[in-house]
Amino acid sequence: MLSALRARLGARLPAFSQLAAFTRQSTVSSVARPIICTQSRTIFTSQRLEFPTKAAATKKAPAKKATAKKVTATKTKTKVKAGATKKKPAKKPAAKKKVATKKKAAKPKPKKKVVKPKPMKFKITADMKPPKRSLTAYMTFHTQRVRAAPGKFANLAEAQASVKSSAAAWKTLSDEQKQPYIDSAHAARKEYEKVMEQWYLNTPRHVRKELNKVRLAKGKGRIAKPSWLEKQPSSAYMRFAIEFKEGKDIPYVEALKQAKDAWANLPEAKKEELKSVAKNEIAAFKAKKDASV
Repeated sequence: MLSALRARLGARLPAFSQLAAFTRQSTVSSVARPIICTQSRTIFTSQRLEFPTKAAATKKAPAKKATAKKVTATKTKTKVKAGATKKKPAKKPAAKKKVATKKKAAKPKPKKKVVKPKPMKFKITADMKPPKRSLTAYMTFHTQRVRAAPGKFANLAEAQASVKSSAAAWKTLSDEQKQPYIDSAHAARKEYEKVMEQWYLNTPRHVRKELNKVRLAKGKGRIAKPSWLEKQPSSAYMRFAIEFKEGKDIPYVEALKQAKDAWANLPEAKKEELKSVAKNEIAAFKAKKDASV
């Protein structure tokens, strides 16, 4: 029956016929021949070749796959763990590029202000002040009337009313009645000029300057040189220049230039004469001034 089956298979499949011929002609032992036969049989029944000795191993094939899966899983776990243990070095932040900035020009240091010491305030005492002006004839008359009146003025209106009444009374007086007041005012004026002259000559200039500052701040006039005060005589050259300009209609500056040239051409004898006269007058003025002090 087997031979008939081989023949059919050989007709259909040339490969199997060749295999059957090989089994007949080969010197294979009786033990190996059934195995080959079984292999050919199995080829007929299924696509796999089944061997008797390896039947148990084929049954355990799925287990191998499972183990293979486990191995791959363990390998992946170990890789993951290895990746977890080996931390990648943290990337350093990229260094910012320094932008070249233009340096501002250094400002010059301000110079230290030199603090000047404040000048001490000049204190004006009562004895430094100039003497008060003398009263006029009318003010002398009014002062006597106020002193003769009983009591004092209660307010400004009463004082103004008193001045008006004194002015009206002064107008009614005759020249003979006014004369005593005029004489008294004239004597007071003479005394005032003497005292004022002494004060002006003996008071330092810086004191007069400070007094004028105070007076100007209060709206009062400056303390000028007394008009009655005798002036010091001029020098020899100034006498000559004044005499040279007299009668000439030329500017003052031009006259002084011409006078300078004329003084240079003046004979020495004439110069000495003018100098001696000026010297004597100046000496007399100083002596008089010292005597009055």
